[in-house]
Amino acid sequence: STSNQKIGPEKKEAQWSTSNQKIGPEKQEAQRSTSNQKIGPEKQEAQRSTGNQKIGPEKQEAQRSTSNQKIGPEKQEAQRSTSNQKIGPEKQEAQRSTSNQKIGPEKQEAQRSTSNQKIGPEKQEAQRSTGNQKIGPEKQEAQRSTSNQKIGPEKQEAQRSTSNQKIGPEKQEAQR
Repeated sequence: STSNQKIGPEKKEAQWSTSNQKIGPEKQEAQRSTSNQKIGPEKQEAQRSTGNQKIGPEKQEAQRSTSNQKIGPEKQEAQRSTSNQKIGPEKQEAQRSTSNQKIGPEKQEAQRSTSNQKIGPEKQEAQRSTGNQKIGPEKQEAQRSTSNQKIGPEKQEAQRSTSNQKIGPEKQEAQR
């Protein structure tokens, strides 16, 4: 669908809802709500506010935008904004749509789109596109679509579809 993403380095599972994403390198769990996602290999906690997110394992910074996210590499909590994402403890992958952002555990970059999020314990970089987020601990590449996000710890590739996101810890491929 427009905002569907299929993500994960090893075990991948299809997503069925319009904006649902199922993500996580090892243990994955299906998402069932239209935009809700619950993701993460180890300790995860659901978030219940519309767009609020709590983020960052060590150095944390408050977020004030409509769809704030709180995320961290180890203990993470899911997000349930319009396009909520819950992200894994180690290699994390971002998600996608207008309000979604997924942020890495180490080098993180802030977002300033409609639902801006500035998050990350160590190195952060602002993002300025409407819905774009570029995030990931190591090598990152810009995203080109309105709401695309490209995220991943190592090798990342740009995403080109309107709401598609390409995500994964190692080699990732675009989603269509």
